[in-house]
Amino acid sequence: MIKIVLVTAYFPPDTGSAAHLFYELGQALIKRDYEVIVITIFPSYHPQGDLNRYQGRRWMTEKIDGIRVIRTAAPRLPVNIPLARGIWQFVVAFLLFIVGMKLPKSDISIVYSPPLPFALTAYGLNKFK
Repeated sequence: MIKIVLVTAYFPPDTGSAAHLFYELGQALIKRDYEVIVITIFPSYHPQGDLNRYQGRRWMTEKIDGIRVIRTAAPRLPVNIPLARGIWQFVVAFLLFIVGMKLPKSDISIVYSPPLPFALTAYGLNKFK
């Protein structure tokens, strides 16, 4: 079975284009008998629904409609300050790389970018895994 890792900052219960796009992509790949793992951060972009299971956690794994989702905590920096936003993007890219390095070898890594530093995450995972 082909293993695919999806790298994104946002995944349901977050709302927005990145979350929905990668959820739908993951569902389509699952239907084609691929193994799909999403590495992402905890919900932070207009999340909806019951968020209690995420409170006070630094790391967790969950299944969402057959998709294995691995979440890690990320710092919250002001998004309206360009330097802070840039730092956040590199820090989250690094955190997702660390999470990805703990996974078994995958066949493909697909990244949602922007943020552009996430391309480095996928490149590093493909290079070292």
